[in-house]
Amino acid sequence: VAMGRVLGALDTAGIANNTIVVFMSDNGGNEPTGSINDPLRGTKNQDSYDGGNIHTPAAIRWPGVLATGVISNQYVWIGDIFPTLCAATGVTPQNTKSFDGLNLWPALQSINSGNPDGVQRPSTLVTAVTKPAALNTFTDPVLGGSKMFKLIRTRTPTVTNELFNMTDDPYETTDLLVGSNAASYSTIVTTLTTSITNIAVENYPPHIGEAPKTQTVAAGSNITLYAPFTSYRVPTVQWRKNGTNIGGATTFTNVTDSMGANVNGVYLATYTLTNVLPSDAANYSVVITNVAGTTTSPAGALTVSATPQQTWWFNNLSTINYTGNAATLADPEADGIVNLAEWAFGLDPVVNDGAGLALSGAAITRRGTPSLGTNGADFYVVFGRRKNFVAAGITYTVQFSADLSTWENGLANPVTIASDAEIDAVTVPFPQLLENGARPQFFRLRLTIP
Repeated sequence: VAMGRVLGALDTAGIANNTIVVFMSDNGGNEPTGSINDPLRGTKNQDSYDGGNIHTPAAIRWPGVLATGVISNQYVWIGDIFPTLCAATGVTPQNTKSFDGLNLWPALQSINSGNPDGVQRPSTLVTAVTKPAALNTFTDPVLGGSKMFKLIRTRTPTVTNELFNMTDDPYETTDLLVGSNAASYSTIVTTLTTSITNIAVENYPPHIGEAPKTQTVAAGSNITLYAPFTSYRVPTVQWRKNGTNIGGATTFTNVTDSMGANVNGVYLATYTLTNVLPSDAANYSVVITNVAGTTTSPAGALTVSATPQQTWWFNNLSTINYTGNAATLADPEADGIVNLAEWAFGLDPVVNDGAGLALSGAAITRRGTPSLGTNGADFYVVFGRRKNFVAAGITYTVQFSADLSTWENGLANPVTIASDAEIDAVTVPFPQLLENGARPQFFRLRLTIP
């Protein structure tokens, strides 16, 4: 129905006479799963009889150029279509290697009602579905006449042959190599066997279907880089970071189909980064090698987005657990100041630097922990606050207490009194009285991050 609509549309548009239409169907069905290929013999992917993989309908139409209404036994495979259409349309292919298929345009032009099969195919058609098979036309040495013969070779583990006269026995019921006339077909067997065995093994270097993508990942998360590729010989994989091999980054898997079976020659190279660090930002490429050569993919840039706190952790500690509170609450140098406080006050997380903040005029001479200041009459809290505290998402809250049990947030805005490149020294005055009327005696600084 669909093909009829296509042809009708071409007719309606008035372009049928300068349009070549080719129809080819897929292979036969898998009989163990319910398909029926009768009356042809064979089943999909299990043998090389006509029913399973080889004999399927096809059609070609070019009004005014090719004969119409003719059923032909000329045999064609999909690899013939491109060189045939190039010849039909006067296009010169730009291939650098020979086609596997043949130009059958002269053969198709020779077909007519008086000669439905046209001229003989220029050479033997060889296919290797499950077991290699070869087809060509010969004079029948026993019955006479020009007939199409098909040889099927099976290795189990020795080679055995089957030969069928496809012209008189299209359902492959009689193996001509079984019986008293077997020797008569030895020349045909030799010719078809040579057509199979003379096919040279071609080794192709790997082909990488899609290069690693340029993408961005959040620090502390995991990401897997992918590169699908084909290789019809055993491959090796090597991932590279900025052009340098990554140790142990050689993982690849065979791609499977919907039934879970491996797809021949199709693989997926993967490289997984866990707990991504800013230092993982780089250009990643993959090198695939087989006996025929080496192929290197274009590089994909991986960008790592990190919060200011994560960047600080990495710059100071090289590696860090970005998940949960483990890194925030860690105290690697055991000076009693956890990493969150070290970051908030601009301290060094691998140096014992628990001394108080020191100032000289409007300059910070030593970063340190919060301290108590006084002007002789009033008291105030002095602490270092990161200049980028808003963008970094850190909150500094000064709290006061009279008895160390009840705490109130200070209401006064911090005032900057000194600074260095990253830290402002700010002050918050003690309130005269707390909400309960008590005079504040103690302070503490509460630090929070998202």
